[in-house]
Amino acid sequence: MRKWILILLLGIFLIPGVARSQGEVSLSDIQIDLWPEYDRASMLVIYRMTLSAETTLPAQMMFRIPTSAGKPNVVAVGQSKSTVDEVAYDYQVVGSMAEVSFTAALPVIQVEYYDPGIERDGVTRKFTYGWLGEYTVNSVIVSVQQPFGATGMRISPGSMNPLTGAEGLVYYTIEAGMVKQGQSFTVSLEYQKSSESLTAEFLTVQPSEPLPAPSPNPNISQALPWLLGGVGVTLIIGGVSWYFFTGRQKTRVISLPRGRRKSARPMVKESVNENVYCHQCGTRASTGDRFCRSCGAELRVE
Repeated sequence: MRKWILILLLGIFLIPGVARSQGEVSLSDIQIDLWPEYDRASMLVIYRMTLSAETTLPAQMMFRIPTSAGKPNVVAVGQSKSTVDEVAYDYQVVGSMAEVSFTAALPVIQVEYYDPGIERDGVTRKFTYGWLGEYTVNSVIVSVQQPFGATGMRISPGSMNPLTGAEGLVYYTIEAGMVKQGQSFTVSLEYQKSSESLTAEFLTVQPSEPLPAPSPNPNISQALPWLLGGVGVTLIIGGVSWYFFTGRQKTRVISLPRGRRKSARPMVKESVNENVYCHQCGTRASTGDRFCRSCGAELRVE
């Protein structure tokens, strides 16, 4: 009996401690990007964060965003910032804020949403962002993108250290350092902008390396008449050549009447040289002889 009581007491004290250790979630770093009037007439907020090594995976995550922002545009998880994939999430409205809950099976997380809370007063634009301190973060960096065509950019708190990015846009960075769970902070910004144009409209995509020269692509419809003409000329020349070649090869045969057919026997000249002798007996032949008068052999007449 005492044994079971001891086991029960140990369970009462140890199980809550184990649950607390498994449920603790912290971030090693987070970068909060604030892009006003980027591709919408609102504030694009981007969280790029990494879970700490002490966080047990998979981890149950929850972030609060303004209800006016609607559902998040992106909730993604991955092994690195360049390999995140979107995951399913739960969206629940609680007053003026909405809770976005999901499971992170990998350490890198990205969350994006559009906050319509930019205030407009003529050409002056104002916006205030608030971090609600859901988790302890070892390093917090806030990066503010200056809209294209904006002037008089002012950000508080933080020093004005503008940096021009590769696409020609200006960024202002605030290093907030370590922020503990439950500790909140705000970032306010103000600028002047006379047009309603968006930054994305002026960005041009630059290739990572020079593009190869396009290979010539002839227009088949334009080249077709020339091709057909060339084939026609070739056929005409070939036909004419064949006609003349085969015409010369043919032998014209004329049928003679039966009584006028030529003899196949070789013809001998009617007049021969007087100095012709028989090759058999040596007798001298007379003019017009075809056979030797002495021995009857056929004479050889040149």
